[in-house]
Amino acid sequence: MIKYRMWILWILAAIMVGCSDDETITADNSSRQYRKVALLLSVSGLGDNGYNDCIAQGVMEFTKSTNTDLSLLSPGDVDEARDMFEAWIEHDGLRDSSVLIIDNTYEAFISDNVTGKLGKGSRILVVDGMNSSYPAGVSSVRICRYGASYLAGAMSQEFDAIVMMAMPDFPILEEAKNGFLDGYNKYKAEGVSAEVVYLADDATGFAMPDKAHHLLSEIADDQMIFPLMGGSIVGVVNYLNHDMFALPLLIGMDTDMSGLSSRIPFSLFIHIDLILNDYLDNWIKGEDWEPVKTYSLRDGDIEIVVCEDFFKYLNLWDERYDEDEFENYKSIYIQEAIDIENDYLKKQKWL
Repeated sequence: MIKYRMWILWILAAIMVGCSDDETITADNSSRQYRKVALLLSVSGLGDNGYNDCIAQGVMEFTKSTNTDLSLLSPGDVDEARDMFEAWIEHDGLRDSSVLIIDNTYEAFISDNVTGKLGKGSRILVVDGMNSSYPAGVSSVRICRYGASYLAGAMSQEFDAIVMMAMPDFPILEEAKNGFLDGYNKYKAEGVSAEVVYLADDATGFAMPDKAHHLLSEIADDQMIFPLMGGSIVGVVNYLNHDMFALPLLIGMDTDMSGLSSRIPFSLFIHIDLILNDYLDNWIKGEDWEPVKTYSLRDGDIEIVVCEDFFKYLNLWDERYDEDEFENYKSIYIQEAIDIENDYLKKQKWL
């Protein structure tokens, strides 16, 4: 599945090369009402085998199945992303059936001047939006990672742990970090501990795979790595695959990453592709979107997926694990993680 996804996405990336804000992958418009979906990609772009790729896959599958035009906007930096956002508002926002999908990196672009600049049926969707309210026509998909991260922490209780983060003080990352550490610290075995390390002081940490690779070469031993670093996770995977005697384990992030390395026992899987498909399907049906909607562990939109083949391909000399260890931990702690996440959502007033 992962190889197939990447094959499709590399073709997509090739199509996007040189793409400007007005270039469109166009379907036959002759037999239907004109519709267009634009995806403003993060600066780190595609190829992370993670969240960005899953978002792109979901949007691509929808536009293909519904014969909807697709515009992919791939900025080189945040300033170019702002230009692309403003160009969409000017050229497509006033259409009666256009959607722009952005992530929270570009949330600052949205202000009251969006009001009155969106045509009937045209909308902006923010993935992982952090605001509590938006102008008319703007909605947010809010992914709560606390419960799944708590479960991942409890499942890592036998190991020293490294929480590798792109940057400090980024709300989404902080939520996941706190969830992981809360579960880990409650159940950790005697003599183990967790540390938090950062790749950068700002958002550049999301696209620093070489820095992640180098950092692990200096600090890694036999820890469980909880990665909160966007595209920089590629550097971690490369590190683990480079040395057949590597001891660290990596928790897959955002998608089922089990096919990328034999050192991934389980993944925190966010079904963002299916979530976006539901949003876009409701848009085509003319249904309204909630201003802000939260998805979480209890709904099954986020889950921990244990790699079935982890023990099959485990190095013969590595005898640190019982064969059903991670699946057993998951079954023991999942309901607790859901209950604790519900309390967290109530405190955040997201329920």
